[in-house]
Amino acid sequence: MRGGRMSKVILAVDDQAEVLQTIDQILGGPYEICAAQTTAKAFAMLHNENFDLILLDVMMPGMTGIEFFEYIKKQKYYENTPVVFLTSEAKMEVVKQALELGARGYVKKPIDPAVLKSTVAKILG
Repeated sequence: MRGGRMSKVILAVDDQAEVLQTIDQILGGPYEICAAQTTAKAFAMLHNENFDLILLDVMMPGMTGIEFFEYIKKQKYYENTPVVFLTSEAKMEVVKQALELGARGYVKKPIDPAVLKSTVAKILG
């Protein structure tokens, strides 16, 4: 519970506003969704909030999702925060790399609402 809130809080990081809107439409309600279109904004948000889950796009401009994930895993405060990657990337080696680094899963884009809900529910209960 954070500041009187009982819902789980998810940080969604994707450079496409449409994807962030889709995530909010699918998961908003049972979960509180905080959206970031850049990794810089996501970093700032991580310093102000304790997230229960991070949904992270693999292909971000500047710092990739993989690089962002590697960074947060090295920070003691975030090292146990579960991360699920969002990817339209067809290359399975990128997904494999994310899973080897400790990602809890991945969801392909375009996002299938049932898959996203199921993936998040398995992690957050």
